[in-house]
Amino acid sequence: AIAYALYSNSEIILLDGLTFAIDTQTETNIRKARTIILISNKPSKLKTCSKLVYLKKGKIVAIGNYEELSEKYPDFKELIKHSSRK
Repeated sequence: AIAYALYSNSEIILLDGLTFAIDTQTETNIRKARTIILISNKPSKLKTCSKLVYLKKGKIVAIGNYEELSEKYPDFKELIKHSSRK
């Protein structure tokens, strides 16, 4: 699926955490001039995103970057801290 998205020059790519377990060079190539919707609970991936959508019980709580959400929402920060321990 990733190869096809790159080959076809898709403007939007939807990836989950398992699909996005790729090498750094491929990740860099995918991010060039594309919108990526990434579903992940890995803090290392979330920190690289320009915008995050924080969902809680299926509802949008906030949209912002990692730092903004961490500062404004203690439960977001705790969720990320808990995810990091796994």
